[in-house]
Amino acid sequence: MFREIKLLTTDGEKSFPMLANGATAVRYRQVFHTDLIAGVTKFSRLNVEPDKVDFELPGKLGYIMNSAAEKKDMNTLSEDGYMEWLEQFEGDTLWSANGPIMEIYLVNQTAASEGKK
Repeated sequence: MFREIKLLTTDGEKSFPMLANGATAVRYRQVFHTDLIAGVTKFSRLNVEPDKVDFELPGKLGYIMNSAAEKKDMNTLSEDGYMEWLEQFEGDTLWSANGPIMEIYLVNQTAASEGKK
């Protein structure tokens, strides 16, 4: 799924393209060395195990999806690149945008997993 979302940067509000596809979870694991599906499951159950939740998950997912949408060389993505990407945002911008970021990924997953009738 492709969508653009507006985020507050140090230069003002900008539109960021986001693309979720079949490679998103694989790229997430390659860059951050953790399972995206498990992270999303824990993230969606914040009230159950908050001490085990990766609160950076929306930002990390946004980095992967933004890089895919901008057709960057996905083999060059890194945690250092993620930190550089984060530096352009104001305060808790990515946390505030966790709903739209997660929705882009989850809508892609729902559409991919619906069976035929």
